[in-house]
Parts: sequence; structure tokens; C-alpha cells
Amino acid sequence: MATTEAARDRLGERHARMNALGWRHEQWFDAPALRRWMPTLTNAACGGLEAPDDGAARPYHTTMAFARAARAAGVEIREGAAVTMIDQASDGRWQLRSARGVILAESLLNTAGAWGDRVAAMVGDTVPLRFFLPMMMITARVPRFLEPVV
Repeated sequence: MATTEAARDRLGERHARMNALGWRHEQWFDAPALRRWMPTLTNAACGGLEAPDDGAARPYHTTMAFARAARAAGVEIREGAAVTMIDQASDGRWQLRSARGVILAESLLNTAGAWGDRVAAMVGDTVPLRFFLPMMMITARVPRFLEPVV
């Protein structure tokens, strides 16, 4: 959601760039459409994008749910074993070195989060990684008053 003309223009440019790349998961809303869609929204809103399939989750709970599902599927998770080097073994498996020893694996999934770019670099991949600090406030349950995640 944009509250300035400059921010609205940046969102519009992003939307056009995404469409040019074939991504059609977002919908553009000008100021009148935003107010029709979300009457409780601030009058300062002058444009915005909606991605109806997007959402939000509590990171800790989401991570623990993925870990439970992975373990149930037979995945071994080794916590506290920061990877320091990744090579491909002569038999084609991945060889990961950490302070806790060497691990051989058929497949590799980079779940390093904020360190994901460093892990990707170990196999010659470049992952542009940025972070931001979103605000999250958890309150007592209240009646739903806004449908989309804003």
C-alpha cells in the first residue's frame, strides 16, 4: 500500500515489471478502488497491490511445523551444526563439513535463513539476500474487520 505518490509510482513500476516477467499473482488498486475494497483503510492510501494467495504466519510456529513434517517424512535434522564447506563427493553425493563432522547427503536443501546467501556461495550460487524487520503485534482475538493481509 502506498501513501505517497513516489511510493505509488514504485509499486506501479514493480507491478509492470512483474507482469513483464510473466508473474500475474498481484492485482493493482488505485485509491478509489482501495477505498471501495477496504472502507476502513486510511484516506492517505493512494494505491496498492494485492496478492490474494499471500499471507503471514508466526515464524517460530511455522518453522517447527515444517520440522515436524520433515522428520515424519524421514528427514534427519541436525541443529547446531553450522556448515563450513560444501563439496560434491566422487559418487555425486553432497559432502558437508561442519564443526560436528562430515555429512554425506543425496540432496541438499538450503534452509539457512539469514545465512542462506553464504551457504549458496559454497556451491557457487548467488542468492541476493536482504532482510527487513517487520513489526508484528499479537493481541487478543477481535472480530475480523479486514480481509486481505496489508
